[in-house]
Amino acid sequence: MIDLKDISVLINLTIASLQIKSIKTPYRDLKRTNLHILIYGKVGSTKSSILYKVAEILKGDVMKGLTKANLLGTVDKNTKEVIAPTIWDCRHNFLFIDEYYLNHRDAIGRELLNELLSIMENPFYTKKISYSSQGFDKKDKGLYCKIKDKNITIKTKFGLFLNTMMNINSTQIHEFKALKTRCLCVPMYFDRKILQKIAHGMNLYKYEKLKTKRINCTVSDKIYSQIEDMVYNSKVDDESYLRKIEDLCRIYAVLGKIDEDIFNLVLSLY
Repeated sequence: MIDLKDISVLINLTIASLQIKSIKTPYRDLKRTNLHILIYGKVGSTKSSILYKVAEILKGDVMKGLTKANLLGTVDKNTKEVIAPTIWDCRHNFLFIDEYYLNHRDAIGRELLNELLSIMENPFYTKKISYSSQGFDKKDKGLYCKIKDKNITIKTKFGLFLNTMMNINSTQIHEFKALKTRCLCVPMYFDRKILQKIAHGMNLYKYEKLKTKRINCTVSDKIYSQIEDMVYNSKVDDESYLRKIEDLCRIYAVLGKIDEDIFNLVLSLY
């Protein structure tokens, strides 16, 4: 069972990772430099309270009723008004999704998740749309979103912060299994003693603004070998193996060093 202190550590690392601009490893450059986080637990485990607190601190919006059109952007066929992509609106921040649920019969939900999986790894795309608009052209610190001539072209950067009551370890939904590999998956199953402490005012989450040590990070052969050895000797499954190496590289960029306690905490989640 993970404690609230460790949950705060993982969330703060995820927040700090949004500062990273580049990560080079001995074998490839990572397309995605930031971490994503997925919190799961049963009813009443305070997941939503933590998500809303983080959203308040970072001045982010918690999404409800997300659709493929909102996620990727579109143009209203009647008004010709541009609906900017949600992943542009939440740039340099998180896409907050509360109480996510998906079942294998939900074809629309699975299609949406498939789109999200792709842009979580590489948030750059060009998309054809059906209707022309008056145009949309925004830039922000090296990111951009342009809608012109029935095309949307976007380069953005965001983290996913999602919580769910789904049992992520037993689901057979392929899209959700793929989502797990892309995230730090944090379990929240507290016993009654912890719940009593929370009822008596114990902090659910303590925000600490971490300064990322290596905004442009080069992971040396030696450091990469240490990270790979830790993952190889852990209980991480084969589906998550490569992405956990990458996640530890991202945490290394934030910390500027290998912290075995934190690295082992991350690997213990899988």
